Amino acid sequence: MKYEAAYHRDDSKRRAFNALSRLVFGLDFEPFYESGWWDDSFVCHTLFEGNKAVSNVSVTKMRFMIRGREREAFQLGTVMTHPDYRGKGLARELMMRITKAYEGQASFRFLFANDSVTDFYPRYGFYERPRFLFSCPLSLSGDRAGKFRLLNLEKTEDRRILESCLSTRIPVSDLFSLVTGESITLFHALYLFRDSLLFDEEENGILIVRQEGQALHLYDAIYPRKISWTDYFEILPFSGAGEALFHFTPETAGIQGGVWHTADEEDDHFFVDAPPGLLPEKFSFPATGRT
Repeated sequence: MKYEAAYHRDDSKRRAFNALSRLVFGLDFEPFYESGWWDDSFVCHTLFEGNKAVSNVSVTKMRFMIRGREREAFQLGTVMTHPDYRGKGLARELMMRITKAYEGQASFRFLFANDSVTDFYPRYGFYERPRFLFSCPLSLSGDRAGKFRLLNLEKTEDRRILESCLSTRIPVSDLFSLVTGESITLFHALYLFRDSLLFDEEENGILIVRQEGQALHLYDAIYPRKISWTDYFEILPFSGAGEALFHFTPETAGIQGGVWHTADEEDDHFFVDAPPGLLPEKFSFPATGRT
């Protein structure tokens, strides 16, 4: 086995990584690379047998605002092993390499895992934290709708708008929010939220949002200012929604009837390696910051 890292500009190695990702997750990273949005913050750590990628753990360097202070963090993701090579300790070898390579370089580490591997990560200092969402009642009429339009990432102009808004955004919350991590947010925009990028032409900001029945799901607010949500809801071009669900941590002051509740995704576990007291008791990890 040969270990390689930070090779995404090498076509043959990247394509081997993509082949493994397609096999394990059904996910092809090539459009992400071709978009120009795969930067050096997302690093693949991979074991190869010949030209074949057989096991991988990726590390994303990120910065968060936590209780008004910026903190460095590493996120682990795309943890995968080819089915023919499982049970050989390859993921364990990569985890040991990564733990040693990044030791002492961040305030905390974290990852998301499914049910099948919840016993694996505690061996490397991770422990599970409950996941929360914030919600509040809504009464939207759309009568005072502001000037919004959906972005189309097939258009170069709209891709540049998205990039520009990300470069000027401020943290959406002082309690817990993403400061840097533009590459991962662009990944989510490209793959998961292409139909949900609502551009505020008056404020030069972007709301990533979907309405499902009476629920308005808010996934990110990419703005150059803090959002006063009570006023902001009044100008959104939606009607019929009775509840807002925040898939990030908002500034909750002034939101009438808002409550925190436990997220109910059963096969989605949040693991962290953080010193006691660093993370808030209740917060929502930003949906557009996950790998």
